[in-house]
Amino acid sequence: MKINNFEPSEEIHTRNATGFGSPAQEFEEVDLSGKLNSILIPRPSSTYYFTASTDSMAPLISKGDLLIVDRSVTPKNGSICISSYQGKFLIRSIHISPNGVILKPINTRFREIRIVELSELEIFGTVISLIRKFGA
Repeated sequence: MKINNFEPSEEIHTRNATGFGSPAQEFEEVDLSGKLNSILIPRPSSTYYFTASTDSMAPLISKGDLLIVDRSVTPKNGSICISSYQGKFLIRSIHISPNGVILKPINTRFREIRIVELSELEIFGTVISLIRKFGA
């Protein structure tokens, strides 16, 4: 069964997707930990976690989101990266130009940072995923 071009894997069952199933239907527990790890952490030895402590990248990244960062992924122009600048870790989109590097926030309340001297900047890794908890 496909729903909006999504075909569920064998591990995810779609029965009672409408929520109108029988309360007497057998409950089946599905362990997704291995599947989630393979999706979210393709290279465990180079993967780190950060918790966003500001809303500089809102609405894409919110304060409290868990960021999955891979140090082995080379950032491209526009990649969201964790960088170290002037002793602080920052979450910014990286933009490379002939005049240097610009670290751009999405949230307009934060300023972009223009870096001319590359020795002042260390790119720690590229954000490859995030986990956001909704509600309670």
